Amino acid sequence: MNRPNNPLGTALFNYARAKGLVISAPSDPTIIPAQQNRVPTIIDLSLSCGLNNISVETRCELSSDHNPVHFVVNFNFNSSHRHNCKTITNWIKFQYI
Repeated sequence: MNRPNNPLGTALFNYARAKGLVISAPSDPTIIPAQQNRVPTIIDLSLSCGLNNISVETRCELSSDHNPVHFVVNFNFNSSHRHNCKTITNWIKFQYI
């Protein structure tokens, strides 16, 4: 699917890159709108730090326009991580981004 850039998606990508975070998202759309003028898109993703081996898949198991997403985190404690991350999310500010 070839779509124009989303300014908020670009801001999220730049933030994650600047902070050394990994964005994990499925390759298939997670929402399939009923309206003909809307396109399927991915609205479910994760941000992580120090977890580089996350597999993501969508599941067509519900009878709604939103497909559930399954994130599997594979821990590998034999390798050292560059980051020792501690993040405190400002949920009030996050609501208005």
